Amino acid sequence: MAADEAEALELSDDQTHMLVVGDLGRGGRATAEVIDSLKRSAHPGGLPPILVTGVDGLAERVQVLRAGADDYLAGALEPEELVARIEARLRGRAALAARIENDLRARAEIALSLSRLHTDMTPEGTAAAICEELARRRELPLVAILVFTREGAAVPLALQGSPDVPWSVGSSLPARTGRTLRQRAAQGPWTQQQRSTRRHGPGRATLAELGVAATINAPLTARGDLLGLLVVGTNATDARNGDDFSLGLPAVIDFAAITAALLAPALERRLATGDQRTELAAIIATEAFTPVFQPIIELGSGRVVGYEALTRFHDGADPELRFSEAGRLGLGIELETATLRAALRASQALPPDAWLSLNVSPALILQGTTLADVIGLEQRGLMLELTEHDPVDDYALLRTALEGLGEGTRLSVDDAGSGYASLQHILALRPAYVKLNIAFVSGLHDDPARQAMVAGLRHFATQTGSELIAEGVETADERLALDQLAVRLGQGYLLGRPAALD
Repeated sequence: MAADEAEALELSDDQTHMLVVGDLGRGGRATAEVIDSLKRSAHPGGLPPILVTGVDGLAERVQVLRAGADDYLAGALEPEELVARIEARLRGRAALAARIENDLRARAEIALSLSRLHTDMTPEGTAAAICEELARRRELPLVAILVFTREGAAVPLALQGSPDVPWSVGSSLPARTGRTLRQRAAQGPWTQQQRSTRRHGPGRATLAELGVAATINAPLTARGDLLGLLVVGTNATDARNGDDFSLGLPAVIDFAAITAALLAPALERRLATGDQRTELAAIIATEAFTPVFQPIIELGSGRVVGYEALTRFHDGADPELRFSEAGRLGLGIELETATLRAALRASQALPPDAWLSLNVSPALILQGTTLADVIGLEQRGLMLELTEHDPVDDYALLRTALEGLGEGTRLSVDDAGSGYASLQHILALRPAYVKLNIAFVSGLHDDPARQAMVAGLRHFATQTGSELIAEGVETADERLALDQLAVRLGQGYLLGRPAALD
């Protein structure tokens, strides 16, 4: 109990309170100052209602409410009315607490279900699963995940809602809309009322016309970078009641954080892939590479019988990795074709009686007309070389494609002995030449086990109608050991390094 405002403030300094009932409208300190001080010293469980008695006039009531009072009693104090108002405030606070608790529980359940989604699918698949989960849990009229491209466009990655929604997965939003969303997303999350606008001519309905009263928008960020936007629509009933709108913004922010964590790795890989593809396309277009040639000789006589065409990239990239990257990015055929054309042009300066070995993938051979166009009217004997790393799904189809290239084109299988696939190539394709893996050549002269393996592979090649070519010959002792094992042909640094013709 306090006789006046000053005593009430002294009491509030020593203890917290849940409820203040007082006549704050007459005399004493300024009403606003008193109410503010009492609110600041209230119990941390929530803002207490402040009931003001003895306020009669309209001006005085307005003054008290503007000062921060939560309620008032006009005129003489009626105990029953006071008790009824206190009970009403308590019920309201209990309802608010229950609503908050239910909302937090629902948010936790959704967050848990989202965090359990598989991330090994495509970004589109992950985004679609997220949208479906959110729409199913809250029966929302719209859930969309947009991504921002490097060019500034906003593209729906996934969408749940009416089929008449004026957005399409994979198609950029209008440029102006995309710029506006990106600029607004850079400032943080926001809510936006949707208003019906008169449409001129045919077109899809606006969001408001589809029952989306408001949207809640939360940016998707990863390591400080803006990746996209999570858009959640609420219907007219929710917007009027405040459901999924005032309490929905924090929830959508939480869901956006989970969405960004699930999508960021795949989106970052996709952006990186886009950059890599652009870079590789430029390498192909400008021919930022040089063909080099390594001689293949008769080990006994030293006579050059052929050359293997290889590629060296101007940026110093490892050729094997670069060709593997091209295949992963969907540019494998294009890079192969470009390097083969360059090698065939440069090979015109080679001795005319030496054949030319070209590294090709089964995929390029199966293209048929593409490889035939590259080879063209080449008069020199050609050898197409398949490697251990290139799988073959249909040997019959591959043989048919090889036959279509003409009799002057022979086949070689690389890395014999390095794995089952190379031996299977030999049995199924019966190549003219088989290249002996460098692992069997290195140190051959001092290793009886290697010598036995090479002798067995030579016999295997002979029985299948092929001839061995030893790769990686780097010492005179290795050359002599190969010659003694009746391996007639070889290539390696001892015999000649790959070099450009200039």
